[in-house]
Amino acid sequence: MEGQVIKNASDMPMIFKTISLLSLLLVLSLFLSPVAASDVSGKLISFSCSACHGTEGLLAQPGMPSLIGQDANKLTQLLLDFKYDRQSSTVMGRISKGFTDTELQSVALYFSRLKGGN
Repeated sequence: MEGQVIKNASDMPMIFKTISLLSLLLVLSLFLSPVAASDVSGKLISFSCSACHGTEGLLAQPGMPSLIGQDANKLTQLLLDFKYDRQSSTVMGRISKGFTDTELQSVALYFSRLKGGN
C-alpha cells in the first residue's frame, strides 16, 4: 500500500477497517453515560460467547445454556464463580479469567436485557 492513495473504504485492508471501527467505538464510549458504555462493552464481550451459546445468547449447541434474558445478578455470580474456580467447568473457567469482574458484569447485564429467553 506504500505510495497508494486510499480513495474509499473498500480500498482499505480489513485490519485497518477493524482498527478504525474499534477506535470509533472506544471514542464513542467515552461520551456515553456509564450505563450505555456498559451496554457497548457487554455487547462487544458477548461476541466471544456466540460460538457455544449462540448469536445474542440464543442456543447454538445442544447442552449449552441459553443466555438471553437471564437474571443479571445470577449470571454475574456464575461468571465470577467460574473465574475464581468456585464452579467447576471445562472451558468457562479459562474464558472468564480473561475478563475483569466489571466486564463480566457488563456482559451479564447485556444478556439480561435481551428479550426472548427463558
